[in-house]
Amino acid sequence: MNFKENIFLIAFLPIVLLLYYILPKKARWGVLLASSLIFYILSSGIFTFIMLGTSVTIYVAGLLMQKINDNFKKQKSIEGITKEEKKLLKKKATNRKKLVVLAIVIINFGLLLTLKYGNFFLGTINIVFGMTIPPLSLILPLGFLSILYKQLAMLLMFIEELVKLIRILEEFCFLYVSFRK
Repeated sequence: MNFKENIFLIAFLPIVLLLYYILPKKARWGVLLASSLIFYILSSGIFTFIMLGTSVTIYVAGLLMQKINDNFKKQKSIEGITKEEKKLLKKKATNRKKLVVLAIVIINFGLLLTLKYGNFFLGTINIVFGMTIPPLSLILPLGFLSILYKQLAMLLMFIEELVKLIRILEEFCFLYVSFRK
């Protein structure tokens, strides 16, 4: 489905707007999330699940980093702990969070490299080694990079604790799947 197609303008958009304005304010984000996902499924197919998968990995990484922060705060508040021990605890917590970020960056950018440059790598392998591996029939949907970069930026902000973790997965997905900028 495309924004310019009649089905979008005549059916999809009016139904979404109707539901949005009929339902209570607390349920409106759910309408927008569902309609965004339906739109992505109809226009991008399998990539919707890839996008949701990256959202879940970033979300889980945020939860892990929050748990690391909570454990650090709990250990730091123990009475009788010296300044040096607190510094060591902070360093350990920071290193653990960096490991989480590194793992997520490797996973998500590995996926991105596969989707965006997979055919380039296969073509190079075919030329260099004289092979005939068929190209992947994958075209990265518009906006996928933007969503991935926003998610990774938010994860990096968790390291510095500039933002609080959104604990509800639906709200987290809505933040990145919706058409808001």
